[in-house]
Amino acid sequence: MPEITITQVPYRKGHRYKVEGDERVDPSHLLPTISTIAKHADAGGGDGLLYWAVDAYIEAGVRNAFELKGDEAKAIGTDLHSSIEEYIATGNQPSNPSPLFGSWYSSLHEAGVVWYASEVMVYSPNGFAGTVDAIGYLDGVPTLFDWKTTDQLDKHGKRKQLSNPTYAAQIGGYLWAMSMMEDQFPELPQPEQAYIVYVFKDTSKVLWKAVNVKKSREAFQAAHMLYTLTHGKGGLYVQS
Repeated sequence: MPEITITQVPYRKGHRYKVEGDERVDPSHLLPTISTIAKHADAGGGDGLLYWAVDAYIEAGVRNAFELKGDEAKAIGTDLHSSIEEYIATGNQPSNPSPLFGSWYSSLHEAGVVWYASEVMVYSPNGFAGTVDAIGYLDGVPTLFDWKTTDQLDKHGKRKQLSNPTYAAQIGGYLWAMSMMEDQFPELPQPEQAYIVYVFKDTSKVLWKAVNVKKSREAFQAAHMLYTLTHGKGGLYVQS
């Protein structure tokens, strides 16, 4: 069997994935990300982002305030992801950890997770790919982990609602892709459970939210069907 490689390729303002060595996948076709497709599972996502942008403008009095706040939030999340990746890869505390790393470490270490790997690239011959934050064993059960950084409280001091269909569908996409890779990568654990782990920027608390793996796959499959109908060959949108 030829060696299979998965690489991220810059694409417009983000990235796509290139898969080589798997006869089921055309290497000349860049695969869209799982997160891009998962957004189709949340019909209300557009309005939510619009209101968030308006609130950011009112608060700061700057037209592009939503871009600045988005970049700041993304940087905090990226910093934590990097610290976690370094820790899982080396087993040692990061040399320059994210300010949120201590909270994350305390929660995950207390749970006794045994790590397999972090930042695991996965793909499906159905035409999508992504990067799993981490895979480990919780009480001996193969488990998929997805890290999210956000504020626990909204601007009114109330707890945010964290049941985001996009996040759950995204995990379903990872699980579906990994099941399609089982023959090519027999060493890759097949997760039997999944958690979204929220690390809150404003309170430094950590919350684990279990995801129904069966329903999350179904949600992603529905989102994938909608994405294909709108973006696929002969669909509503034409790739340029």
